[in-house]
Formats: sequence, structure tokens, C-alpha cells
Amino acid sequence: MQSFRESIPCQPDDLSSLRRSLERWLFDDRVSEEARAAVVLAAHEAAGNVIEHLGCTEVRVEARIEHDQIYLEVYANGGWQSPDATGDDARGWAFALINHLMDSVAIDEHDAGVALRMRRSLLENLRRERSL
Repeated sequence: MQSFRESIPCQPDDLSSLRRSLERWLFDDRVSEEARAAVVLAAHEAAGNVIEHLGCTEVRVEARIEHDQIYLEVYANGGWQSPDATGDDARGWAFALINHLMDSVAIDEHDAGVALRMRRSLLENLRRERSL
């Protein structure tokens, strides 16, 4: 399986095309429906979060499968911007959700932007045992 790479403008309207492309790429015998849904949702949340909070012009999503692992990386250029005060208490759950969906999550901030690096095992039984 080839690796996945797609760039979109930093516009929330472009997230749906990213989700569809990544979902199509993840149709592979090694990737369960549960893993596919989790990776697509994690990518959507990560990309949506950087679109909302970075003054970026582009978001790049890369993914690859190596052995029994899916590696997902979301890159965006730009600097962190504070969210507008909306008074909405339901906000701020994106990273908690991403951490729940993926086995590991690392966020690297640097002068040129941010990179979110995530990994998820394809071995669903191992994931379930780990969460108990």
C-alpha cells in the first residue's frame, strides 16, 4: 500500500474532501472498519483544530501503514491564535478525542507551524486489552 498525502487550504469547508480521500485510501484488508473510522475522525479533528487555531494557509495530512501500525501526521503552517471567547463550554474536546482514538499522540510546535504525529495499532484485540 502506498502512503497517503493530501494538502488542503485552511478552510473548514475542505475537511469533507480530506475525510473522503483518507477513508478511500484506508480500504485495505489489514484495516478494520473500527480503525478506519478512528483514523479518519482523528485526522478530521486534528486538521479542524489547526484550521481553527492557526493562522495557516495550508494543512497537509500524511498517513502510512507499517507492519501492524497506522501512522498519521497533520502539518500546518502558521502561528497559534487564541480562540474567540464564545462562552461555549462544549469546546476543547478535540485533543481528548484524538488521544482516545489513537494509541499515541505527539504535538510539535515550531516557528514554521505545528505537526501532530499519531499512531494506532491495527491489532484491535491488543487495543481492547490495553484499554481495560
